[in-house]
Amino acid sequence: MSGFVKLILLKYKNTNYEKVDGVCVSTVQESEFVITTTKIASGGTFNFSISAAGIFYIDWGDGSAVQPINKTNTNMETFSHTYTASEPKSYDIKLTGQATQYHTGSSPAISFSNNKQVAGIAGSLGAVFPTLADGSNPIFYQTFYMCTSLKGSIPPHLFTGIYGTAPAWMFRSMFEGCSGLTGEIPTGLFAGITGTSVKYAFFNTFYKCSGLTGTIPSDLFAGFSGALTSTMFTGTFRMCSGLSGYVPWNLFENIDASSFKNGIMKQIFEGSGLDTLCPANTYQYITG
Repeated sequence: MSGFVKLILLKYKNTNYEKVDGVCVSTVQESEFVITTTKIASGGTFNFSISAAGIFYIDWGDGSAVQPINKTNTNMETFSHTYTASEPKSYDIKLTGQATQYHTGSSPAISFSNNKQVAGIAGSLGAVFPTLADGSNPIFYQTFYMCTSLKGSIPPHLFTGIYGTAPAWMFRSMFEGCSGLTGEIPTGLFAGITGTSVKYAFFNTFYKCSGLTGTIPSDLFAGFSGALTSTMFTGTFRMCSGLSGYVPWNLFENIDASSFKNGIMKQIFEGSGLDTLCPANTYQYITG
């Protein structure tokens, strides 16, 4: 019972309301992560996996009891729910709670990989999977890999609560194949991440996200400095054919390429819709 009360207080504390056509409706806050599903028929299931340890709560969005999870290890575990509504419906699945430990390998903190039922995302992954007191950070390797039904924009505060040094594989293939994503890449999306580069950090992060538009934010990698690591930016924006404009001239402002290696930026802009791959001064701040 105490866990149930804790959840209600958490949701009440972090829920805001706004009037839409005279009706008060709740708005998604940075303290929760929300997945909107495609229409699921009666008897259909939805599942996703978590590797992080911690106490989590899943509201499956159909009025059923909130599912509390006390996960004591960092093994990948799948959570599933069966829907019983007589007509196909879409649902808003809300995840709250907080991680207390992360897998030390490449296992993602949370994964919807290849889930064709993910139609939208909102809120903050960083609220549920934040940087821990010891500096440990989550990995989102293939979190939305090939979620081809995912549409809409990337939430601007998706990684709020995550800061400091990135682990290897942190955003590798996170949105790869999500061609339905639209809008611009949010300014400051990775603003909290600092330190030297690590392998595979942005390997194919937005690969084949052909629906993304606008320019690349100049501050996207501003927190990284020092020597580059092989595969750091391999294929990051590859096949992002909807992007436009120029590569920001200061995108790599703090990077030291004195030990430049093969593959560091291999195919980073291949097949993108950018006006030019190398405008004047693009790499003027890369030293070495």
